[in-house]
Amino acid sequence: MPKSLPRIAILMASYNGEEWIAEQIQSILRCSNVVTHIFLSDDGSTDNTVAIARDVGGSDITILPTKRQGSAGANFYRLILDTPWDDFDFVALADQDDIWVPTKLARAVTSIQSGGYAAYSSDVIAFWPDNRTLYIRKSQPQRKWDHLFEGGGPGNTFVWPRVEADFLRERLLASDPDVLAATAPHDWLFYAIFREAGKSWLIDEYSGLNYRQHGANVMGAATGPAVILKRVKMLRNQWYRSQVLNIAHITSAENPVLNFVRAPTLINVWNALAISRHCRRKRRDTVALMIFFFLMAVRHKSKE
Repeated sequence: MPKSLPRIAILMASYNGEEWIAEQIQSILRCSNVVTHIFLSDDGSTDNTVAIARDVGGSDITILPTKRQGSAGANFYRLILDTPWDDFDFVALADQDDIWVPTKLARAVTSIQSGGYAAYSSDVIAFWPDNRTLYIRKSQPQRKWDHLFEGGGPGNTFVWPRVEADFLRERLLASDPDVLAATAPHDWLFYAIFREAGKSWLIDEYSGLNYRQHGANVMGAATGPAVILKRVKMLRNQWYRSQVLNIAHITSAENPVLNFVRAPTLINVWNALAISRHCRRKRRDTVALMIFFFLMAVRHKSKE
């Protein structure tokens, strides 16, 4: 008898995505050499998102009871906590607006199984309405503490064996609910939970999806002056620092760089700068982090 195909539970978060969700669902259901079933959590859409998803997905989609979450991150936390995936072999995350290539999931499954990985993510190809495209590489060599300062690539590329998804659910259930609710980047948190627990995570040098860019993206590809300005503002208003501290709290992480982030003084900034190369995968991002550390120390000094 032929070996049965791996069954994959696809966890999709949606909100007012009627313009794109049909194409995304169709691309998921066209994935080859796997069996997929979509579990959709809608965050109170006021358009036809749910009706379109139900019509396009048919028997291959389950619509979870509507439960207003208020953000994409909270919606994905809900999916991890509520999706009944016991009958599946793998669990994957999906946004409502991308386009997957047919080999995306089969490659993830093969990579996990052949390498013994606990988790998988990959690069992506961003595309815009004017047909521009850009390869977004996230697969630079991982660093000792990169998981505490950046994610492991876009969450729409994440795939886990079911037992590892069970582990993630247990960790979320054990988290302080107030801290979890205040932690916006779900994909960054998931990556940190696995890495801080010593679990192996592959960031594949491959793109299995076309990452749609539009005005409603929560974050999107980090390109263009408007996006860069938005991220600089996040650094200045302490959003980034608060997320680092939340993730450290949830993962119980401890290291010298976190000690500095908690108490950013000029006295200990030099040690943080010296070991910041362990905190980001890209050299450019490491330099940006060093500048951020120095500015944090200066700001703290000015308040004394």
